[in-house]
Amino acid sequence: MLPSNALQNARHRRPQRVISSSDSDSRLSPPVRTRTTSGDVARTERPIRPLPRRSRPESWHTSSTLSGSSITRRAKLQSLWRHEASRVGALASVTFVNDVNSDEVPPGLDNFKYCERHYVRAQGIPGTADMSGALVACECDTSCDDAEQCGCQRPSELVDDHNAREFAYTDQGLFRFNVPQGVAVIECNRNCLCDVYTCPNRVAQRPRNVPIEIFRTQDCGWGARAAVSLVKGKVLGLYTGELITREDAAKRTGDAKSYIFDLDMHEMEGEEADQPKYSVDASSCGNWTRFVNHSCEPNVKVYPVVWDTVPEQCQPYLAFVTTQDIPERTELTIDYEPQASAVDRRDKGKGKSRIPPGARPCVCGAGGCRGWVRV
Repeated sequence: MLPSNALQNARHRRPQRVISSSDSDSRLSPPVRTRTTSGDVARTERPIRPLPRRSRPESWHTSSTLSGSSITRRAKLQSLWRHEASRVGALASVTFVNDVNSDEVPPGLDNFKYCERHYVRAQGIPGTADMSGALVACECDTSCDDAEQCGCQRPSELVDDHNAREFAYTDQGLFRFNVPQGVAVIECNRNCLCDVYTCPNRVAQRPRNVPIEIFRTQDCGWGARAAVSLVKGKVLGLYTGELITREDAAKRTGDAKSYIFDLDMHEMEGEEADQPKYSVDASSCGNWTRFVNHSCEPNVKVYPVVWDTVPEQCQPYLAFVTTQDIPERTELTIDYEPQASAVDRRDKGKGKSRIPPGARPCVCGAGGCRGWVRV
């Protein structure tokens, strides 16, 4: 599960997120964990789980729910999730592995709705169907080669040292890590003429091609890992769940607050009260990313990205990307408190740093563990 903070201008963790251990015995003893979207400024107003995916609300009572005897629960759930993922083109599997005890699958998934690539919008949340007129398109033939010449990049804030626009990805589809805090990546959209599968500026929107294992850790509940080796900059997938207003998110309690991620990349101090504010709750619907645990030395980060809406609508998707080469079956982790400075980290010679209000002791086990994580 994940943390609570702010993107800046989008506070990377401003898609603040609270993660509870109800579904994955997190590394924290408490049932709730906080995360943020971009990893910029930590928020402490309320525990919530950054930096978003849902455009077509589907029925909550479809074949996506799990039932049946515990003997076949793992096979049924894997088949169910595989079916849901394949509906949007994701052919890579999501499987469950437990070499620790007899539990076939994590708890709390009997009525869980799997959403590989979209948000399930709560009533009253505006969708993306009417956004076509607001999306700036490019007229590149099959592939976009120059961000300066790509029409859809005019609103983009990504620029190089010479102040020229540039893409967030390499020609091989790897993340460049050139995105400033508080800035969303703008990928080509449905109005663009380029090819969905060959354009280098269409990466996070493509179907997932990394097989994922949800596995039982020795001490930290259920976690997530890739079944294959990964290179730095590989985009793994998107954080999904129910898209709700920030006001509704603040009212949710218990397990419902365990997987809340604030989409706050455009939120700043002193902003207008009517600025739309949304959060994503993955407690009852979502995908494998809800199982990603916390570490003070993570190997994955989260960034905001849009392609079927504009940044000003404040409904970005939250993409997970590797920050280093990762061997196969190595646990994937993110920092639930990405804004914590090096000063807050544990002083090896003096023990743990002081735990601030609203935080709990961290047991991630990293050599540079700061000793606490906000929940």
